[in-house]
Amino acid sequence: MKVGKLIILFVVLASLVSSSVAFYKFYIVRDYLVFANVSCDSTLHSCFVGDGDSATQYYEKISKKANTIPVCNGWLNQCQELSCTQGDSSCTIEYCQSDTGDTCYGPVSTNQ
Repeated sequence: MKVGKLIILFVVLASLVSSSVAFYKFYIVRDYLVFANVSCDSTLHSCFVGDGDSATQYYEKISKKANTIPVCNGWLNQCQELSCTQGDSSCTIEYCQSDTGDTCYGPVSTNQ
């Protein structure tokens, strides 16, 4: 075989292996983090302030492993809002802290 054909064969095989590993990791095992802004109760927590469609919205930030989130169809609004359950070590909630320069609303809070 010529060197050119070997290089093409190597590139094709490397692409197939890389695609297969990525498919397994992201679609089968779902090994990645999901970040979302979810509604926040400003009477209990220090919430981030965002501009909503017609009113100010208060939110907190959640990061959670994708494989702990139920599969749903977001385009059809079938998904529940993300939340952390007791003892879920892969889930973190970030509340607003004004000392970092964010606009906050609600009682002073520390991150959990």
